Amino acid sequence: MPLIGNVVYWLFGLCFAIGTATSLLSLEAMRKQVNLVLPASERVFWRFPLPRSLEDFFWRNTILGFSVGLLERHGKHYPSSSLPKVLGLSVVGTVLSFVGLIVAGALAP
Repeated sequence: MPLIGNVVYWLFGLCFAIGTATSLLSLEAMRKQVNLVLPASERVFWRFPLPRSLEDFFWRNTILGFSVGLLERHGKHYPSSSLPKVLGLSVVGTVLSFVGLIVAGALAP
């Protein structure tokens, strides 16, 4: 039984790593696509301001908050692109695999 628990734990860990990598790669590709269309003064960079409150720390200054803001501001530049869908699915998969990782870690002996 411990072997099955370890395999499940490592499977969720692998899914979490793949989901995180997919999220970051699709976000970078989306940023590059937007930067091709925008003028030089409005380019999007990977700069996060320091958080001033807990809400800033958990929502606004995270990569997820950055990507949601990027989608809201520049959604008109890539209406037919599949990158927002890939990003959304990878974020959902990452969150679900993180929950599975926590549960598998808690249930492992």
